[in-house]
Amino acid sequence: MNKIYIQNLGLILTNKCNLDCKHCCRGCKNNKDMKYEVIDKVLSECKYIGNLALCGGEITLSLDTLEYLFNYIIEHHIIVEEVSCVINGTIYSTKFLELFDYMNEYINSYKKNNESNTTYAISYDPYHLLEITRLNLVEQYKENIKLYERSIHFYGIK
Repeated sequence: MNKIYIQNLGLILTNKCNLDCKHCCRGCKNNKDMKYEVIDKVLSECKYIGNLALCGGEITLSLDTLEYLFNYIIEHHIIVEEVSCVINGTIYSTKFLELFDYMNEYINSYKKNNESNTTYAISYDPYHLLEITRLNLVEQYKENIKLYERSIHFYGIK
């Protein structure tokens, strides 16, 4: 069976979110992650992915699914040029950073560029800020940004 080359692949890994933003385009949040069977089916067709864009909900609430996804890619030797996502910044997760390190190490094993090919940005739009303020998470959000900025994977605030 011939496998496909995809320039851009977006996957909604989860509908979980710790915010309740009025503007959310993702519909009703719930406690569901992408099923592993769906990940298997989609990725079993792929040989190459230019940019793997990870979406949610809040990805830091779905680390088991993220780990499963990265393990599948690595175990099946799928070439991925880069991985990107946006998080809301209200949760600081060392496991999230470790998973990005793990995936980046895999990508660098064949790109041999020692750069960060796995990047995340932190959302900084007026709607998220309203919700962060409403939930009294402003100080935590600011502290998390400082912590996340230290990572080689940090792309910025968007």
